[in-house]
Amino acid sequence: INLPDLLTFDDEVHILGSGTWRVTWLIKDYKGDNIALKSYVYKYHQPFGEWHINQHRKDGLVYERLSNSPHVIQMYSHCVMGGLFEFADGGTMEDNLWSLDSAGNTLRARWSGLQRLRYATQAALGVADLHDVNQYEEGAIGPAVAHTDISLDQFISLNGVYKLSDFNRVYFMRRNVTSDEPCGYHVDIGNPGSYRSPEEM
Repeated sequence: INLPDLLTFDDEVHILGSGTWRVTWLIKDYKGDNIALKSYVYKYHQPFGEWHINQHRKDGLVYERLSNSPHVIQMYSHCVMGGLFEFADGGTMEDNLWSLDSAGNTLRARWSGLQRLRYATQAALGVADLHDVNQYEEGAIGPAVAHTDISLDQFISLNGVYKLSDFNRVYFMRRNVTSDEPCGYHVDIGNPGSYRSPEEM
């Protein structure tokens, strides 16, 4: 892909959204079907370096290992600071859950109890697949990966099913070779802990 050739900002190529480290573009594949391109975005005067490359390497590795999961957005290709992904046009859980007034203030959740249960189950299945990514490895015990950035924005709707995405903040779970206990991990760099599970706090 010659990215400058895609950045024409016409009706077929536009920005879908952006996060702290990446921006997502809507582009077309060779058949004319929609596809998502995620690329590194230079923000906050952050120097591009080894840490950034490692975050995207981890993202690509986890997507590749979860390529057989129906509960995870599929990655088609990956390079140092970008990747091509299946396009999901249903929005995120965050986008779809809340009813907002004209000023953007949250009024109420718009899903019924049954819908909440259905979508919570879909989210749980995505997280379970992530935790079971090493299930076929000999001697595998417990989860191999911690997402560390779970929020409603990380679940994207594709054909009515919410799928887990965005693995550039993962931590690979290591085990102590002597005690065979999990080693744990420390989350830092700009994450105040708002997306932490209670047991991590």
